[in-house]
Amino acid sequence: MKRTTTKIILKSRGKDPSDPEINKAYKVYNDDDELKKQLVDPNNQWAVYPNQYYSPEQKNEVEFYLCGWLQYYDEIIRGNSVDHYIHFQWSDKNVEVYTYPAPDRTPLSPKKVGTPPSTTSDPKSPTAPPPPYP
Repeated sequence: MKRTTTKIILKSRGKDPSDPEINKAYKVYNDDDELKKQLVDPNNQWAVYPNQYYSPEQKNEVEFYLCGWLQYYDEIIRGNSVDHYIHFQWSDKNVEVYTYPAPDRTPLSPKKVGTPPSTTSDPKSPTAPPPPYP
């Protein structure tokens, strides 16, 4: 599981986008347009939660919670066979959470024709976690 970010954001935080350690945790895009083009798509939407978090600290905790849920799914449930990217779109009303690859679009997806059943055990979707408590 990797968080999505842009080179500009990393540089503003004093990080080098080409650092191999950064690339272990982040999927780095050149700019917001490139990031949104790949991720912000209705097919990639994982969940939508009402925005009841106002401070940056609360939003950060929500993002860490959801990242942990997806990391558990990728590493424990799927045994590292899938590596999702996660992206958050915050608005005044809600937070939209996007994952890539979307359900049914991974190489081991059950919808792939001609693959043996033993390799198509990917559930339809990683279950969205319950919303964190405020």
